[in-house]
Parts: sequence; C-alpha cells; structure tokens
Amino acid sequence: MTKDIYWTSGRYSQEGNKRWEWATTQPYQPLSYTNWNPTIPVQPDFNKPGYCSDISFFQTGHWFDDLCSSNIKFICESKLRPR
Repeated sequence: MTKDIYWTSGRYSQEGNKRWEWATTQPYQPLSYTNWNPTIPVQPDFNKPGYCSDISFFQTGHWFDDLCSSNIKFICESKLRPR
C-alpha cells in the first residue's frame, strides 16, 4: 500500500507570529481546525518557519508537520459558486 500524503495549506508563521496558520488566507489566519496525530508525543514538533502541515491518508488521516520544501501532493481549495 502506498502512503498518500498531502499538504493541507497549513504552515507555521513566517512573520514571527509563532502560530500555525492557513497559507491560503490574506492576511494569514490562525488554524481554525486541527487534526494533529495524537500517537506522536509532541505534534506539531517543529514550531518554526519553513514547516507545513501535511495529512496522511495511509492510516488515520491525522496531520503531522513536515518541511514545506518536501515534494508531496496538495489539496486544491476553491470557493463555492452560487447556483
């Protein structure tokens, strides 16, 4: 079974705000939802710029942090259009 990992559009603040935030909002907003992996003792464990939140569908769908420069898939986001 392959390990499917995707970027969730979360990132650790590059502006010194010392928080995890959505990279798709302007201005950047704190994460309003998280699903960090509870089986890892300290998660997220890299609270510093250059780290992004990824989601793993291999087992549980929980989040973990990883270098933003990692070559992984991503989830696209778009606004709903009124009917």
